Amino acid sequence: MADLRMDRTCNPPEFALARVEVALEGRPLLQGVDLDLTRGSFLLVLGPTGAGKTTILRLLLGLQHPGAGKTLVEGREWSTLSRANRAHIRQRIGYVQQQVGLLQAPALYNVTLPLRWRGVSRDVADECGKTAMASVGLSGYEREPALSLSGGERQRLAMARACAVEPDVLFLDEFTNHQDPAHEDLLESLAHGFHGRGGTVVVVSHRLDQVRRMATRGGDAVQIAIVIDGQVYVCAWPALPSFATEPAGPGPFLRRLALASESEVELAAVPTS
Repeated sequence: MADLRMDRTCNPPEFALARVEVALEGRPLLQGVDLDLTRGSFLLVLGPTGAGKTTILRLLLGLQHPGAGKTLVEGREWSTLSRANRAHIRQRIGYVQQQVGLLQAPALYNVTLPLRWRGVSRDVADECGKTAMASVGLSGYEREPALSLSGGERQRLAMARACAVEPDVLFLDEFTNHQDPAHEDLLESLAHGFHGRGGTVVVVSHRLDQVRRMATRGGDAVQIAIVIDGQVYVCAWPALPSFATEPAGPGPFLRRLALASESEVELAAVPTS
């Protein structure tokens, strides 16, 4: 299986949320959230459905404005940037959404479209697209209609599209949905490999087993942001026991998550020592 072609060192921008508040239908969703995403960060965002995980991604991307507080990129508020500056920064970001959006067109066309928008010639774009598709196990699918692919194949196609532009940042929202274990491992390996080249990675997940696997694989560089009851709690994997035993905050959620499956693997997901 081919590797993604990365001919340059990543130089990701820095992102931050400062005292951010967001309400949804009059209900507080995020309350006074502070979050720093320095260059080369690897952040795993964990929380229950509806906690605001995807909202945090959209805030970091400047796609959503907070009700209060600041969303910053390179120390400047997204809202103060010109349209051209916003576009320039977003061209450095690969974004895989939970609900994959694809055109009714061949798979390769879907992958190469962002490159063509940037003025890349068709031949070069197609070469980059084929390499990216091979990297996610989709070699030979170039002419297949994108909308005829399975859910897992569509998700991998979205990953190929995000990586084909050679970004500095990857924002991955439930990016291993519908994958079998082998392809899940493949996508996680690509994320870790990208981080190893200096890129910033943010992964949203609701699964403790995946967070454990990616956190332990990435070592001390990986931070976990637990989103619960409007707050964000950040720690490394070894520090999770102190949160899991708390009577409030993320404690009850982490204990429920660990007990959600009867398998011993899931029950051992939250470290106890």
